[in-house]
Amino acid sequence: MAHSGTTKEDNNIIRTVFSSLKRKAYQYSVDEWVVLGLAVSAFLSIYVAAAAMLFVVIYLIKEKRLKGVAFTAPGIKYLWALCTLGVIVALANGNKAGALVALLLAIIFLIGAFARSVMTRALFDKVVDASCAASIISFAVALIQYVIFGGDMNRVCSVFINPNYYAAVIEIVVLFAVYKLVRTGNWKLRGFYTVTIALNIVGLYFSGCRTAVVALCAAVSLMLILYRRYKTLAAFLGSCVLLAALMVAVPEAFPRMGQVGIDMGKRIEIWQRALEDILKHPVFGEGALAYVSFHFVVDGMTVVHTHSIYLEPTLSFGILGTALILIYLKKNLSPIWKMREIETDRGKFVLALGLLVSVALHGIVDATAFGVQTGILLMLVLSMAGIQENPQPVCLPVHRLVYLQDTGLRQRRNTAYAYKDKSRFS
Repeated sequence: MAHSGTTKEDNNIIRTVFSSLKRKAYQYSVDEWVVLGLAVSAFLSIYVAAAAMLFVVIYLIKEKRLKGVAFTAPGIKYLWALCTLGVIVALANGNKAGALVALLLAIIFLIGAFARSVMTRALFDKVVDASCAASIISFAVALIQYVIFGGDMNRVCSVFINPNYYAAVIEIVVLFAVYKLVRTGNWKLRGFYTVTIALNIVGLYFSGCRTAVVALCAAVSLMLILYRRYKTLAAFLGSCVLLAALMVAVPEAFPRMGQVGIDMGKRIEIWQRALEDILKHPVFGEGALAYVSFHFVVDGMTVVHTHSIYLEPTLSFGILGTALILIYLKKNLSPIWKMREIETDRGKFVLALGLLVSVALHGIVDATAFGVQTGILLMLVLSMAGIQENPQPVCLPVHRLVYLQDTGLRQRRNTAYAYKDKSRFS
């Protein structure tokens, strides 16, 4: 009898768990789960991220929405022109790898257009939360790598293709956490975001990326100023001064700081070589990964890109392609710029501005913004422009949501959407 009672108890627990999971699943539409899955995939590996991107394409084809998404997003035509230019120019220069990269770019741009088409305020905040949580997985991998291989000049890359890409993603996550930290009064959540920042700062140390430290300090300072958190800003700047003093006092704890001059000399060599070739093909460029064909070797390693987000597009796509990128960015950033005028969206505008500053500064000496995983996260950030274009969810009472779920009316949340703030952006 006791055995039978225990079995019934276990069955009840299992039913309760499944019921809870089912109700949780119904809180979001399939589109929203796909976007959240994309965000998490960026923190697992480049292969998982690539598989997630392919899944989105298949999903859009299955839903018969591929054409709609690909041609209705504001400014998307400029990106398709860029990809077409990239394929043609790469093949004309015998750069087959560059043509494949141009096709990969097309998929990333499609993902950005899809995310923008479904993005809402609530979904964007969930993307931020999912990214913060998933970054802890990346940190765990980095910690294991550091314990096994760490010490002196060894740098860890976690689940990314090299340490600099890991550092670039850390910048994004820390700014995400700062954005959430200043907006919540819940102590449990504040603790979660504080831990997220702390672990990622440790991960940044493991990566040994110096540029990310400078970019992050500047971006966080700007965000705190715009959030009017002056006491927090003073404490943060004090921490930056202490860190700088520690680097001087204990140089052995930061071995790569002594190599700044040498590494900058190498960067200048790389940039000079890139500029020489840009002048040979200024209008159309030579296609992505053109630098590989130079067989330019530094410290026994072939340099595969320009280490600059300002030179890389020009070398790959020329002045014409760079102009297409700038036109698209202007159109994409326009609705984000207008978010500063709306109280509910101003925090997101500050986050976007902080991320742009971070990318712009880090991009002076590296091109990490053009990676697959970083590309997914940056496209998700840019997709916040869709908040001003999409219907926002109506907040229904909990009992009403439960009723809709339990009665089997698995309606998409889109049926419960109402347009808000639309008139302000018409």
